[in-house]
Parts: sequence; C-alpha cells; structure tokens
Amino acid sequence: MSNNTLKIFIGAPKDIDEERNIISRVVNDINITTRNMTEISLEVIGLDTDIRSKITGKDEPQAIINEIFDKCNIFIGILWKHFGTPTKKYESGTEEEFRKALEKYENNPESIDIMFYFCNKPPEQLSEISPKQLELINNFKTDIEDKGLYFTYSELDEFEEIIKKDLSLLISEKTNKHKQLKDIESNKYDEKISEESEGILDLFEIFNENIEAGANDLNKYTSEVEVFGENMTLGADFNPNDLNSVKKYVDSISDHMDNFSETTDYYSSKTKNHFFKALDSLINLSENYKSNIFENDEQIEQTKKALEEFDSVIKEAVETIEEGLVKNIDDVPPITTKFNKSKNKLLKSIKNLIKDFNNIRKMNNDAYKTLNSLES
Repeated sequence: MSNNTLKIFIGAPKDIDEERNIISRVVNDINITTRNMTEISLEVIGLDTDIRSKITGKDEPQAIINEIFDKCNIFIGILWKHFGTPTKKYESGTEEEFRKALEKYENNPESIDIMFYFCNKPPEQLSEISPKQLELINNFKTDIEDKGLYFTYSELDEFEEIIKKDLSLLISEKTNKHKQLKDIESNKYDEKISEESEGILDLFEIFNENIEAGANDLNKYTSEVEVFGENMTLGADFNPNDLNSVKKYVDSISDHMDNFSETTDYYSSKTKNHFFKALDSLINLSENYKSNIFENDEQIEQTKKALEEFDSVIKEAVETIEEGLVKNIDDVPPITTKFNKSKNKLLKSIKNLIKDFNNIRKMNNDAYKTLNSLES
C-alpha cells in the first residue's frame, strides 16, 4: 500500500474554534500512534493553509473556498448555536460545504467520507441565542436525518473522544480496504501470507525489539515520575507571608506540571507504539506459523505465562500511576488560574496514558486468547 494522506476539511461557523483545535490535536495524536501500523495518515486542510487570496470579480468567497473539495477526502461538519453566514445558494457557508461534499460522494462514494456533529451545550449567555439561527440548525438536522448517522455532544471532552474514535475507525476501514484490493490484484485474496510478508525470524525480531524498547520507555517514564516528584518540592522554602514569593513558587510548580504533561504524552505514544507492534507480531506468529514455532502445548503455555507476566507489569504500572500521581494531583486545591490550567492539563495527559496502557492490556489479552485457541 503506497503512502496515502487523507485530507480533512472542517465545515463549521466561527463559534466552533475549540473543536477545530481539538480535531487538529487528535489528528496529530493519531498520526503518531498509527505511523508504524499503517501507511495512511491524516492532514487538516483549510483557509489558512490551502487557499490563497483570489479576486476574480465574479466569484463570491464561498465559491473560492469550495475549490478545496478537489483536495478533500474527509468532510467534518459541526454546528452549535450559529448556522453561519448565507451564501448565494444556501443559508450558510457550512451548508454549502456539506452539500458540496455530499455531491462529491454521490458522484463517487470512494472519493470522500462525510461526518457530522451537533453540539448541545447551552450558550454561556442568553444574548448568544438567536431563534432564527437555531431554527435553521434544527431544519438542517431534520433534513440530514435520512441521509446517514450524525452524533451529538455536550462537552468538549466528549467531542474529543467521539472524533478520536470516528477517525481511528475510518483509518482502520481504509487500511482494510487497501489490503483487500492488494490481495485481489495479486490473486492471493485467500492467502494469509504473501511473499512480501515478514517471516518467522522477522516477526520474532520485531517482537523482541519492541518489547525491549517498550520496557525501556516504561522504565524511563518511571524515572521521569521520580524527577517530577523532586521538582515539585523545589522552592519549598518560599515565604508564606510574602504573596509574590508564594505566587513565584506556585508558578514554578505550574511550569513543572506543564513540562511533565508533555513528557507523559511523549512516553504514552512511544510505549504504546512499541508494545502494540510487539503484540501484533506475536499474534501474527501464533495465527500463521503455529506448526513452525509451537511444537507442543507446553511451548504455548510458556508463552502464555510470559504474557501473564507482561500484563502484570503493565497493570502494576497503571496502579502506581493512579495511586502515586492522579490521586495526589487531583487532591491539590485550586490556587491560581495558571496552576489550575496546568493541573488539568497534566491530569488529562496522565489519564490518556492510563487509557493507552489499558488498551495495551486488552491487546495482550487478545494475544493470550489466540494462544488459547491453538492448544490441542
């Protein structure tokens, strides 16, 4: 499968800026997470990167924006409290972009994927509510109900989870389609192993290298946790009666939390990639080369025991992080705006890392089940 970058266009009014930022962050995370598992990557395109200034004397701005659909593979539409500014053809630019995407899909279903989301969060002020805008949104929602499935959300964290899930599933679908097409073209659709697939030694090498690399990452992160704990005590000799001294100390703690949040994100991605690759290679070995590497049930039992020990290590790491980091940080009361922002950012990074580690345990369990099925 050749390298394939799926370009995402976000169709939404200006009140959806935070969701745009979330999509960009999720795209970056998915690219990092899947770069060793698939050749498909994602890229967000838009006005700031893919459209130049263009005065024609006959085209409205929306018509120029619509040219981007020649490059677009994924359309993500989002609406909250504003439907948007009317164009010559439709009630808003977002609607015109959706119709353009739908037209492209109808002409060639393989050319674009369309996803749509509606935010149900109440506006912060009543003055932000426009009955006309809400009516247009409801009419649009009713109109697309028979065209497919859309999702709603109430909080940004909920939206992030939904968009991460949807884009990950989309990549998985595209990857499977590419694999099927490749099998059909080579007349080997029913063959599990192609001439270009990794052999037994290759897979063992991938398994061993990535298990070792993942374990090293885990050890390094544990060391970083200790350093973080030490940094949190720096400057503890501040003068509690001096407001400036206290604020300086609190700001230093905030900086340490910001730095550790980035460290956590880095090791979460690295460790997950290594362990996923290792377990994937083991599952491949188990399913395709049983007769070559598992001569009897005793060997299978030994491998299962190794997986049990691996699961125990990851489980212990998760428990240590939950008890030693999440609880302690979560118990710290709000102090300053900067401190609260840093605290929440760090908690989110740690909880994402825990989620990644739990996913590793799930994949480890899948490998264990595969070995179970091989026993005579």
